[in-house]
Amino acid sequence: MRKDLLLLLSVFITVHLWGQTSSFEPQILILSPGKVRADKVFEKEIAEWNKNNKGRSGNRDPEDLKKQPGNIKTMVAAEVEFSKNIDFGKQVSMDAEQYLSYRFFEKFPNLLIMVKDIPSSGKIEDLRKIAADTKLQYVLSFPSLSFFKVDGISYAKLAVQFYDHLTNSLLIDTSYIGDWFNPGFEFACHDSSLSCTISNAISQALDKVIYEVASNSPTLKKERELWQNRLEVLRNEYYPKSFNTSIVTKVIPPTDSNIVMAGLYQLLVNMDSTKFVGFFLKKKAKQGLKQLYQGKWYYEKTEVTYFTPEDDEGGHLQYFNTLQDWGFFKDNSTAFSPDFWETHLFEKVRDLRKDPDWDKYGTTIWKSEEEENRKYIGLYKVVVDQLKGDKETSPTRVKIN
Repeated sequence: MRKDLLLLLSVFITVHLWGQTSSFEPQILILSPGKVRADKVFEKEIAEWNKNNKGRSGNRDPEDLKKQPGNIKTMVAAEVEFSKNIDFGKQVSMDAEQYLSYRFFEKFPNLLIMVKDIPSSGKIEDLRKIAADTKLQYVLSFPSLSFFKVDGISYAKLAVQFYDHLTNSLLIDTSYIGDWFNPGFEFACHDSSLSCTISNAISQALDKVIYEVASNSPTLKKERELWQNRLEVLRNEYYPKSFNTSIVTKVIPPTDSNIVMAGLYQLLVNMDSTKFVGFFLKKKAKQGLKQLYQGKWYYEKTEVTYFTPEDDEGGHLQYFNTLQDWGFFKDNSTAFSPDFWETHLFEKVRDLRKDPDWDKYGTTIWKSEEEENRKYIGLYKVVVDQLKGDKETSPTRVKIN
């Protein structure tokens, strides 16, 4: 994550969503740090950062922002307002807002995470009032931030509070210490800089914040319940079903040792017996599964995983439950989805020229793919993958997992 201000508007946009926040998830208000202390040795570095970042904001196309939903407009507007009085210590609040927004957005596009220049006092009654005034569930507070050196290495000590207005309690109330070494990835920073100490301190805290939000999220609680209910359906209704191996033996000759039929423990077949998914479990030594699969045209190695179950039965069920990730169930339901037989396991080559975005990508991104696959349109991708490797082979509609 960059240490500078990211994608901020150069103009302030006023959007009033207060009073409508109950529909947003998660709802987090991030305050600026309270008491900030730094050893004198850091005065020059801090002054230089403040000079370079004073009044600084990134560029973002106002026309593009107009297309964004109201919650995103509100979050960007809050960033812009906060950036007006940014200083070295306050970057901890900006970093927290940007990282949490990034981490939560994919799962919660209707999130509302805002940064506001209200110094953290550390008193729970103040946090309760702030949450009530802004009508946001969570308040992330930094009562104190200090910078110091030990044995020539710089450190930051960051006090963190995470307040939940629904329970009127502090879910987090602790301090984190970060050194000046570049952690890389999302919190990458200039090695041996004071900003790196903030990165390493805040990264620890934000992992805890994410955990607390996920643990209390109504959306994720429902998903966990649905996952468990689906597991029970698979365990009790589908896993124990008897099956006929004849459809598999028709396409795999007994002389072929690449597929060990003794490892087949469950088989799902569609209504007209033109497609099936077979589940195999085979114990392997450390050399792996390379020898097991030789690229035969009538099957494809896919969805392979390696794990160490307590016993074979546990391994069977653990892998069989992967059906949840393959579109086996209807959305938000424990009922089987007939569309399962058209999911990525049995995806067909489509005519990209008929895609609504053809005019946008047809002559650039999709050009070579469309030309290469034009003669395969309508065939299953698992077949096409083999046809490209063996031009003399006839296609079939079989896929084995």
